Amino acid sequence: MRAIRTVGIALPLACCLAAIAATPTQVTFRVIYDSPQYGSPVWIAQLSPEVLLWDTRDFILSISPRGGAVTQVAAVPSGCSTCALTYPMTAANERDYAFVLGNSNNPTYPFSFDLKPSSVVNYPPQAFTDMFVLSLPDGQLLGIGGDGTGGYYLVLCDLEGNTTPINYQFPAGEASGAGPIYGSDGNYYGVSVPVGQPGYLYRLTPPGSFTKVLTLPYNSSLPLSLVQATDGNLYGFTQGGGANGYGAFYQVTMAGQFTLLYSFTDKNTGPANLLQASDGNFYGITNAYSNPPSGGEIFQLTKSGQYAPIYKVNGPDGQSWFTRLIQGSDGLIYGTATAGGPSSFGTIFSLDMGLPKPVPQALSFSPTSGATGAKIRIWGYNLLEGSVQFNGVAATTAYNSGPNYVWAAVPAGAATGPITVTTPGGASTTVASFTVK
Repeated sequence: MRAIRTVGIALPLACCLAAIAATPTQVTFRVIYDSPQYGSPVWIAQLSPEVLLWDTRDFILSISPRGGAVTQVAAVPSGCSTCALTYPMTAANERDYAFVLGNSNNPTYPFSFDLKPSSVVNYPPQAFTDMFVLSLPDGQLLGIGGDGTGGYYLVLCDLEGNTTPINYQFPAGEASGAGPIYGSDGNYYGVSVPVGQPGYLYRLTPPGSFTKVLTLPYNSSLPLSLVQATDGNLYGFTQGGGANGYGAFYQVTMAGQFTLLYSFTDKNTGPANLLQASDGNFYGITNAYSNPPSGGEIFQLTKSGQYAPIYKVNGPDGQSWFTRLIQGSDGLIYGTATAGGPSSFGTIFSLDMGLPKPVPQALSFSPTSGATGAKIRIWGYNLLEGSVQFNGVAATTAYNSGPNYVWAAVPAGAATGPITVTTPGGASTTVASFTVK
């Protein structure tokens, strides 16, 4: 188990996030790790309050959020110089999953690992090449993949490495521009981009029923990043488009109503990696496309489209490329830069803006009933360090499998009712009730 803790008294249910228009008065940028040995970092994820995980396409590595020694946990197969590792993702079984992307002489296959030595388990090659993007309520992983016959699929992967496509194939030649995300209605949302045409926002049900929600009003632009915010609406970026042709920040309601919120300029073009943080505001990155060329910038956007720069890297000729941002359970923003830093190979960094710790969202659980001692999997967001109560009765222990899952045993004396998860950021109670047998 990665983290086991004794459970105390639940805190009151946290209220909704409130957007803050003002920019942070103090921002502290800190390099956690400079990456000359392993190459440029790309993806980053948080496994626990004490572990960050990232990949460099050749390696998957871990480090404490406070810095220190780096541990290599996985590497591309020996003798496959053109193979690559895709983004690592924590699953419900306390293991982490990724894909080895092979070539004409080497297979493509999923694998899993934990932080113990020699923990890598390789699974058989699959018909669908894959990139994991989400941990789902049923314990499976969602990815993007294709079988070489044309367009791509959204693909499910179980914990034994078996991949199954959702029953809808996107047309040949289309690219997955943004998403997919798992919506609050239980459907998948994303943006797909036909060749030479505007991208469109889609809805795909788990059985494979497809709906084109909206065609974005920008041709020759690449939609990047899509999130469902706490207000229930979808927000995204395009690289290109907007009023100035340099990119757009937009909102789409679940009914398909589009609103342009902010248009980027030649001074801050190339928006990517949209994140809604615990203050209710959005954060993202721009990179070295500006005029004149300069380093990457981390910025803030409110829901109404107010833009403010937060941190800028003034690297020569823009050689500091931000790649990904996440918010940690401590409230800090963590990220990767694929270039720049002391070694020019990129960095793992943190950004302290004084943001509150993220409020948990306990959204579903499985099984839905059980007797005392039954082990229950709770799924949601920001669940690290989660203690659990079953209708007000505390479970004696609870443990996480990454930030999306917390497990707890039904305690003696529990009665039928909702489940509450409490973290250092607040508390969240499920809408549904758990039935005690």
